[in-house]
Amino acid sequence: MASPWLAVAEENQHVGRLLRRNYARSSICRSYYAVYAACSGWLERHGVSCGVTRDGTPRDNFAHDHLAQLMRGRMMWDERRWTRREADILAEAILRLKDARTDAEYDPLATFTADDAQDAVKDAAIVLAALRVDLE
Repeated sequence: MASPWLAVAEENQHVGRLLRRNYARSSICRSYYAVYAACSGWLERHGVSCGVTRDGTPRDNFAHDHLAQLMRGRMMWDERRWTRREADILAEAILRLKDARTDAEYDPLATFTADDAQDAVKDAAIVLAALRVDLE
């Protein structure tokens, strides 16, 4: 059975593509959330816990700041499925998207172009293409 996170990821990926020319900031955010959803589903499928907050309270979602590192680390446990290079490529794409999304959401003075949004769309496509098989 397909992970429900896959549908969330695909919807956000689609919206990110639609917005890239005229709404770069929103496109970047949707592209990141497509990847966040796919990674969340992938990590859940692999039995990875969301962890705890600083005060020890269990988290109900994965920490954005640690997502790329968590994905790469888990992928490295299955070297038959993921090469080190593949894990690095995905982690780098996740980090670029997280950084771009952070600027897009929290820095109102930052400017973004359609090319920036296209880069985010490409990074999302890389991650979703790699994870889709495991989420279907």
